[in-house]
Amino acid sequence: MGITVGLLLFVGPSYEPAITASDPPCNALIRAKGGLTDDSHMLGLNLVSLRTFERRYSTCANRLADCSHSLPAPIERMEMMGFRLSRCGAKPVVMAALYFALPAMAASQPAIQPATQALTSPTQLSYADLVDLAEGAPQIIRAKVRSQAEVEPARAPGLRPGWSRLYIQAVTENLLTGPTAVGGTLTYLADVRRDSRGRAPKLTKQSVLLFARSVAGRPGELQLVATDAQIMWDASTDERLRSILGELFAQGAPGRITGVAEAIHVPGTLAGEGETQLFLATPDNAPATITVLHHPGIPAHWSVSFSEVVDSTGLPPPHDTLAWYRLACSLPPALSPTVNVSSTFEDKASAEADYQLVMAGLGRCTRTR
Repeated sequence: MGITVGLLLFVGPSYEPAITASDPPCNALIRAKGGLTDDSHMLGLNLVSLRTFERRYSTCANRLADCSHSLPAPIERMEMMGFRLSRCGAKPVVMAALYFALPAMAASQPAIQPATQALTSPTQLSYADLVDLAEGAPQIIRAKVRSQAEVEPARAPGLRPGWSRLYIQAVTENLLTGPTAVGGTLTYLADVRRDSRGRAPKLTKQSVLLFARSVAGRPGELQLVATDAQIMWDASTDERLRSILGELFAQGAPGRITGVAEAIHVPGTLAGEGETQLFLATPDNAPATITVLHHPGIPAHWSVSFSEVVDSTGLPPPHDTLAWYRLACSLPPALSPTVNVSSTFEDKASAEADYQLVMAGLGRCTRTR
């Protein structure tokens, strides 16, 4: 890759390396900041690529405790090198040759995807994912990450391969739901997927949604309801989540389903006529019934009721609603023979067929977590 440099000018006092000669890539980068050296070609005319620069820089930065964070987008990564290294002991300088090289280098390199894409993107989460998180969370908080530190894998039990565990400090932006107010400063642990380079994403200054509970006796400390119960915030997900919360807290909202308590098919007086009722099991014995009706000459029709009143004229619940979620994400794939109390073999077969009709109408409960 050729880079045209119009002027080589380094302004600033000479820099004495803060690390030893046993770190040649670091010395080469840092000494080049103070003036033309034998190694300055690494930052000048013969700089091979942005990736080469990043690899050499990260070799140095990762050895220094305060310089281990990911850098911003391509040009900013280069422009901020002086600032980053100055935090590790370097004196501020202006590297004119580097800035002349930036446009050509940036134009010749493919776009680098933001590291935050390694975190669970809200657009990737299904309706079922969001309900799972929301229903199990005493508190749902929008927060802005202030700092992060990676926990050593040896001190992170249960950490999945390809993931990192982060200790995060954040500031509260909004409390979507919760029994009590939360403090302005929050701390918690969260697992995040590593990016394509095997690094934890940089979340500083990013807004996130936390599905969590408070830790008793430790103000400001949270425990996520799942290790991955931190997702990136955006306006679309905020709207989806608020709609789900409205369903969950609505009066008469469909309750949890644990299975089928009883199934019975009763044939009608005319050929092709009949009715199947599926009585659903719930944790609190709340009523929940699916009714499948058969009439001669028309397709079978089914509906669900979550009250004592069975409305057989209703419609199946639309996808991505709480009623749909209760059924599609809780019912077993097949009807157990032990709950089928229909009188005859034919009636039992009809009840099983109607159950499959319902399951086909519900479709798959998609979960991405």
